[in-house]
Amino acid sequence: MPGSTASKSSNLRNGLNKIKLVALRHTNTRIFRFLFVSKARDFGRFSSQFRNTINSLLNISYSQATEVVPYRLKVKAVKRGDTVRSFARQMSVNYKEETFRVINGLRRHDTLRPGQLVKIISE
Repeated sequence: MPGSTASKSSNLRNGLNKIKLVALRHTNTRIFRFLFVSKARDFGRFSSQFRNTINSLLNISYSQATEVVPYRLKVKAVKRGDTVRSFARQMSVNYKEETFRVINGLRRHDTLRPGQLVKIISE
């Protein structure tokens, strides 16, 4: 797919960050835009992963598209004894705990409270 990229460094709340915008033309009327953001000092470490994400995109046929099973986002209430790990194990993705923390805005050492609502990704 034809596309363009642009990069910029910017001071955000958490310090100096590098931002990369990627725009890909899928059809004459559809453009996909991706925004990759990381701390400036970590950008080089993530750049191959950003590139792999873009390179993984491909056009598929209608019959292939009908075979795709979408993921679902579920909201669940935390019960006593639930942990980040126990919710992460229920997810249908790679990097379960990291993904769980990201979609729920949790830092590395944050814990869950009974009654708190959390999101999980399932099929």
